[in-house]
Amino acid sequence: MTQTAKKMTGRRWGVEQRLEFIELRLYWDGEINRANIMEQFGVSVPQASTDIKMYREIAPNNLEYDGSAKRYVVTDGFAPVLTTPDAEEFLADMQGREGGLLGHAYVPPFSSLDLPQRLISPIVLRFVIGAIRSMSDIRIRYQSMTNPKPKWRWVAPHALGSDGRRWHFRAYCHIDNQFKDFVFSRVLDLGEMRSSEVLADDDEVWNETVVVRITPNSELPLGQRKVIALDYGMVKGLLEITVRRSMLFYLLKKLDLLDEGGTGLLELRNADEVRSLI
Repeated sequence: MTQTAKKMTGRRWGVEQRLEFIELRLYWDGEINRANIMEQFGVSVPQASTDIKMYREIAPNNLEYDGSAKRYVVTDGFAPVLTTPDAEEFLADMQGREGGLLGHAYVPPFSSLDLPQRLISPIVLRFVIGAIRSMSDIRIRYQSMTNPKPKWRWVAPHALGSDGRRWHFRAYCHIDNQFKDFVFSRVLDLGEMRSSEVLADDDEVWNETVVVRITPNSELPLGQRKVIALDYGMVKGLLEITVRRSMLFYLLKKLDLLDEGGTGLLELRNADEVRSLI
């Protein structure tokens, strides 16, 4: 156990949150004062002062007081000791900024696409979750994309899944006699619930995992392949992703790897093995 970890042991959760807030605010914003802590957590002036003092004891080389600005500023030798700053976490917080992760810290001008989302009825979601919890069958009227008209069917849901934009539930269909994905927004009506004999362990496609090996497209120039490897955090030009077999199709579609001989940025190193499992 490190000295920092030893100091954190036994500290109240609220205190830990405030200390981590101080560190992240310094990392991303470059400065902090007592008012920032008071605004974020609703604590008193003495408590905010105590928190900053405590952080200075833990990481004395991370901040210094700027008397003219009346705030603490980050030093050139700053190194996180309590947190691991995460770019994705910061950007997500920035998009939904309402005094979230960093409070009302500075954010640069930005724009992001507001893509349309599949609507999910809370009534349907609650019904499905209840069925999963109680291991029950449910009767639903479902509009599939393979039939022109909706159909009532008994299904036994056991898990939820998402492709990043669209949520579905994994369930055994008593009409088709197989496990399938059902999109929440296509459930038009709800019926009864009954006890089920279907077990989640029986869903082999859900329980099986697949290792997908991805490399930059070998048809691209060397310089572009190197940049792509950096973009995706590849190690020696290779990225391995472990995914449930039931989610494999969605992963390949997102990465534009469904078709053979694609001209995108990426290619499958184990294409024969992976595509045979879709």
